[in-house]
Amino acid sequence: MTLEMILSKEKGPLREHIFCDIKFLRIGTKELITESKLIVRSNEKVALIGRNGSGKSTLIRLIISFYEKRDVSEDLEFSGKIFISPEIKIAYLPQEIKLQFSGTVEEYLEWRGGEFVKLVKRYKEFSEKGEFSLEEAEEYSRIIERMTQFNLWDYEGKRDRILKKLNIRSEILNRDVQEISGGEATKITLAGILLSDANFWILDEPTNNLDKDSIDILFEEMRRFRGGILCITHDRRLLNISSRIFEIDEETKTLKVWGGNYEFYKKEKEKEFLGRMKKFEEQERKRKKLEKAIEELKKKSQEFEKIGRDAFYRAKGSKIAKQAKVQEERILRELSQLTEPQPPERPEFPKSQPEVLKGNVLSIKGLSYSFNDKISINIPYLILEAGERLLIEGPNGSGKTTLIRLILGEIKPSEGKVTLKESIIIGYLPQSPKIENISQKVYQFLKTEHNINEGETKAILNRMKIPHVFNLTLKDLSIGEIRRLQLAAILFKNPDLLILDEPTNHLDIYTIEELEVALKDYKGTIIFVSHDKYFINTLKPTQKIVLKR
Repeated sequence: MTLEMILSKEKGPLREHIFCDIKFLRIGTKELITESKLIVRSNEKVALIGRNGSGKSTLIRLIISFYEKRDVSEDLEFSGKIFISPEIKIAYLPQEIKLQFSGTVEEYLEWRGGEFVKLVKRYKEFSEKGEFSLEEAEEYSRIIERMTQFNLWDYEGKRDRILKKLNIRSEILNRDVQEISGGEATKITLAGILLSDANFWILDEPTNNLDKDSIDILFEEMRRFRGGILCITHDRRLLNISSRIFEIDEETKTLKVWGGNYEFYKKEKEKEFLGRMKKFEEQERKRKKLEKAIEELKKKSQEFEKIGRDAFYRAKGSKIAKQAKVQEERILRELSQLTEPQPPERPEFPKSQPEVLKGNVLSIKGLSYSFNDKISINIPYLILEAGERLLIEGPNGSGKTTLIRLILGEIKPSEGKVTLKESIIIGYLPQSPKIENISQKVYQFLKTEHNINEGETKAILNRMKIPHVFNLTLKDLSIGEIRRLQLAAILFKNPDLLILDEPTNHLDIYTIEELEVALKDYKGTIIFVSHDKYFINTLKPTQKIVLKR
């Protein structure tokens, strides 16, 4: 599909950096968004939220395609207008990182820094000079003015701080970008955005797979950033720095605007629902009054007809019957105005009720694990009792997922012993969905991966509020929808022990909140890795392992 980009030097609508007037946006036969406007003004921090699969990332990719003047996927249909200010320079962080850059990591960061890096370098050159010509003095003056304008006096200190927090070590800077791992690419891309000369950031789930230090620096830089931000996120900490929230409404397929942060959004959404419910109840009271009036008119009509065959009374009865008919039509019009509002559909995770176990579920003694002659994990002693909740924390690269693999017995420790209770039923959610065949149907995936039959699959899909995906292939689903299915399937099997590696990644807010409810009531044992403070506080871990790099 070829898209015409509306990008001109003419004045855009009221200092808007991005203005989308959407008539419809759909993928294949699936309607995503209709009759909506998305407006992000300069220096404004805006969040975009909605259900998994509702079209958030699709809308972002559409905007980026317009900005980069390139075509998008053929199955995408869009009608409407997109205005992008000619003053805007966008730095984009997609959910799936694919760095297309030829050169070293250092060169990549300098390229992302753009004008900022050039100004800082030129300023240093002038600072080392003894004397200036008149022309150089004028250039030096302009550089100082620009350095002040962009607050670049501590740019190198900021760079060091960001690289340290993201654990991007000096030895990686000389490596070729195409040789780095996926996890390293995510951090380097994020660093490039935080250090870029862009005046607008578009971030799609930026906290996925980040550790606490990385999220902290992202949060601080987002708060300090003077430009505009459009961010898709499920992280409630980031949502609370937004000045407005756009939500893709699941019922109307439109963008609803909420003028505040996440706490404001929650209160206003509840208030709006209660207001709609009040109007509906008022309508129902009117309907009952009208029905009562109609009954009385019908009775009068019948009374007149019983009096006799006198033409006068028959005409009187006929007139009253007509009045009753008018009232009936009025009722129908009243009933068509408002339907009973329904609260947002929330997925219902299976209430997993394993048999109550007693004693040790997990014991670790003298555990150490070495990789490339370097000890990366060292746990002298740990006993986890049935019903406890163990949180595994640590920066990226500290071995959190490796420790989970040691517990599961997928890899062997260099020294020591890891023992799980015999015959224990384990439900394991890896950090990212591992799918070998994206062309298989949803029911086939749940059968092969989780041993769940078709009847059970339909029950799970109904609880997850997505019964329509039964015959769809996995490639038709978003990552969040697949993750939601995996979690539901795991809980459906009533495991004694849940092992969850970053379970909130890719999930929408409603799903995270319902998962928190399900896990709060869960009677089994939980071992989990998470960076989500709200999620951690809800689960209330009884023990914690903090790994270090």
